[in-house]
Amino acid sequence: MPIAALYVETDGLAGRLSAKLARNDVTGCLLWAGSRNAKGYGTISVATSKPGYTHRVAWELAHGPIPEGLCVLQRCDAPACCNVDHLFLGTKADNNADMRAKGRSRAGSNNSAKTHCKRGHPLSGDNLRLTSGKRHCRACVALWAREQRRATK
Repeated sequence: MPIAALYVETDGLAGRLSAKLARNDVTGCLLWAGSRNAKGYGTISVATSKPGYTHRVAWELAHGPIPEGLCVLQRCDAPACCNVDHLFLGTKADNNADMRAKGRSRAGSNNSAKTHCKRGHPLSGDNLRLTSGKRHCRACVALWAREQRRATK
């Protein structure tokens, strides 16, 4: 479906969305020029109590509801992009794999590959502590706790 056909409505949600889109002629992105969250994703007021992400709204205007358990992913990696030609559906696992493949994962997400902590202690066996899915070195945690106790005396 051509992009122009999607955003011709002048009132309602589609009108509010199209009023604040600016085309980047180099990338082809339709960038949201309205409010954005801390990660750069566009937000717009929808019928629910919390704002909707503009790329999700654009997808739903073009294709209908997003099936349960799926995310709207962006080929262009521009968080503010609402061009439906740049959007596709995937699972959270697909989203995480896409993020890693494009080198956008946080430094901490590579912790599963580490065999030792920054002080050289092994991250395995009795020295490995799992807290909320995160790996910690028990020896380093004990050192830190000791330092904290000394600092408060």
